[in-house]
Amino acid sequence: MEVWPSTLPLPEQEGYNEVQANNILRTTMDAGAPKQRRRYTAVYTTIKFQMTLTGAQTTTLMSFYNLVGAGSFTWTHPRTSASVTARFTEPPVLTAKANYLLASITLEVV
Repeated sequence: MEVWPSTLPLPEQEGYNEVQANNILRTTMDAGAPKQRRRYTAVYTTIKFQMTLTGAQTTTLMSFYNLVGAGSFTWTHPRTSASVTARFTEPPVLTAKANYLLASITLEVV
């Protein structure tokens, strides 16, 4: 399994967003309280973040994205510092700023 490039910076705190998938299936009953249960055993988390990149780091990011494609890779979770399995859910979005590029990234962590 591929590993997230160590030459890329850490995600910026501003704009960081982490959302766990809803794992609850609720059923309304004719009478009484609704019933609920777990939908599945493995829950994924969607993480959106931005990174400020130099030209060389942008090349590294896009090469890594093209290498792994829809596959999974090992990534260090920025909040827990744990090594997790992640995958891209969409291509990185690059926005030009004054002297750098801002990369917006969306990952899915299982």
